[in-house]
Amino acid sequence: MPLVVLSAESSFDADTPAGVRFWRAYKKSWYAGHEALAHLSSRGVHRLIKGSRHHIQLDKPQEVIDAVDEVLRQLHGKLKVD
Repeated sequence: MPLVVLSAESSFDADTPAGVRFWRAYKKSWYAGHEALAHLSSRGVHRLIKGSRHHIQLDKPQEVIDAVDEVLRQLHGKLKVD
């Protein structure tokens, strides 16, 4: 099954010194989890979306549209319509 996992460039409140420290320490684990999720499918991919925060669909809607479109195109090639 095709799978596209999108990761925000900055998922947590990095507007404060504490937020910056937290994100710096946590992002490696966060991205590793998303990478592992993508690898659940032999056709899975993981993408870091530059310039996005937690709500990628609001910050970079075209990236989300493109990911959904990619999955649907891959599925369409595999689906048989009667």
